[in-house]
Amino acid sequence: MNKKSFFIDRNNDQSGIVALITAVVMVIFLFSVGMLMIIEGGTSIFSSQVGNQADQAQFLAETGIQDALIKLARDKNFTGSYTISESDPVLTVKKVDVNVATISGSTSVVIATSTITRGGSVVNRTIRADVIFDTSVGKEGKILSFTKTNL
Repeated sequence: MNKKSFFIDRNNDQSGIVALITAVVMVIFLFSVGMLMIIEGGTSIFSSQVGNQADQAQFLAETGIQDALIKLARDKNFTGSYTISESDPVLTVKKVDVNVATISGSTSVVIATSTITRGGSVVNRTIRADVIFDTSVGKEGKILSFTKTNL
């Protein structure tokens, strides 16, 4: 009988354990890197959605100002508050509250505040427009100038 077959070769057993430990460490490392990439990607997507909502809120407030200017061009004495709103299938609610006030016979102030709500995220933008009319014309408000300010 060969005496070598009764003895365990310790070098081969240790190299198998080292290989197993190395494989486990590599799997843990790759899993950690993958999770970090997923988390970072989710954060980037959320940031871009919030930025997109901010842009939409700005444009929506601008729309409210433009709508009020049209109403004032038709009737320079127009005053009051109204809301323009819409919802879409992604459960996003978009609305703009518009307030129009007369400061003097030839000057009106329009304030438009937009709100965009998507899930738990809410973004608001407010714009003020000071409008100056030519008072020599009839009921129509010939707009001489207007200035917009982001509030």
